[in-house]
Amino acid sequence: MSDVQETKVEKKENEKYCSSCGAIIKKEAVICPKCGVQQKNMDGDNDVSKKWLTTLLLCIFLGTIGGHNFYVGKTKKGILMLVLLVAGIVFAAAIVGFAGIALVFVLWVVDLIKILSGTFTDGAGNVIKKE
Repeated sequence: MSDVQETKVEKKENEKYCSSCGAIIKKEAVICPKCGVQQKNMDGDNDVSKKWLTTLLLCIFLGTIGGHNFYVGKTKKGILMLVLLVAGIVFAAAIVGFAGIALVFVLWVVDLIKILSGTFTDGAGNVIKKE
């Protein structure tokens, strides 16, 4: 038997993740060489650091309803936060709802810390950080 070791490939600064298959590709790539899907950002400007302030403000003011997640393309997480908050409010009278509200608050605080520390990523896996 041979020992097979998994090696984790880290994304370099001049690379990004494919918006479809998640493969690591060059930032300048218009089409992913692995899956052939055209990349979402076609204006030639892949610098997501411009989104930092907008993402931060959305997180502060609309973070509990997942506003910042919708903005950066993390739709599933945004919907999860919105559903948890609404369900938490609806079931708050039964005390069980407070667990949903607490979970939304925890997710919001974690995202806020990630945005401020420069480790928050968009839906394509690109880091959104302040310049």
